[in-house]
Amino acid sequence: MVDPRIDPKVVGPRKVGGRYLCGYWRTEYTVTAIEYRPDWISGTSITCHWADGTITTHGTAWGDGDEVVA
Repeated sequence: MVDPRIDPKVVGPRKVGGRYLCGYWRTEYTVTAIEYRPDWISGTSITCHWADGTITTHGTAWGDGDEVVA
């Protein structure tokens, strides 16, 4: 069940385990976690495992150039 405090406008179509292409970096990533964070502006954090092995957590909203890969 998705936490109702998570902002769906930030998450967009992303789901844990899904693979996406970042429109800004033109690099693929897999979402490993989507969580509510009360200390973040949007209240939403997304943890990503990038193609190069880097793991980041951010609150960047789904953008026009982003794409679902799998």
